[in-house]
Amino acid sequence: MAYAFGAGKAVISTPYWHAAELLSGQRGVLVPFADPRAIAREVTGLLRDEARRNAMSENAYKLGRTMVWSNTAARYMRSFELARRRGAAAPRESAAAREFGHVAA
Repeated sequence: MAYAFGAGKAVISTPYWHAAELLSGQRGVLVPFADPRAIAREVTGLLRDEARRNAMSENAYKLGRTMVWSNTAARYMRSFELARRRGAAAPRESAAAREFGHVAA
């Protein structure tokens, strides 16, 4: 599912938590677990409805672009920088010092 979604394709999936999150907002279709008829119905429906399929693909692609490695790395770097700034601004006692009563130097 992740590869198809990242490539901006219409996705049909069972409703496990990650799929439910990714496919919300008309970015895909959820079908019940162990229901091959529902899968067949959705596949047939998407093959027949090009506008719906293309809209899902576009919606998936837009969200998928935010998840490419370069964007993910940039978000991590911002998070690390924020943590570094907060740590430098407000030194905290270590968990070991709290647990064992050691005073930080």
